[in-house]
Amino acid sequence: MSRVWHGFLLLDIFAKDLVVSTIQVMVPTFRSQQNWTPGLYSTPVPSDLSDEQLTLLAHMVSATPGTLTVRIDEDRRLLLHLLDASEEALPCLERDLNHLSRRIQNVL
Repeated sequence: MSRVWHGFLLLDIFAKDLVVSTIQVMVPTFRSQQNWTPGLYSTPVPSDLSDEQLTLLAHMVSATPGTLTVRIDEDRRLLLHLLDASEEALPCLERDLNHLSRRIQNVL
């Protein structure tokens, strides 16, 4: 597949993640039913990501509600602030980060 096609797929995935995360933050906020466990979480990123790809990943993570990239460590780990850093939410986060990083690699 061409890089352009992969770029559209990346944008599609990011748009869906943006909508879903917005709803996941908005609905409990308006209902005053927040059962969140905010916290910091450090996660490794694939070692084959270039600096540009890693920067794009960090920005895309920060653009979604409920997550913020605090820093990228020298050992290529993302330090994230999460609105929900509960044990149940972390496997889903890891899966989403791996999927997003693979898509970024296909584009750049």
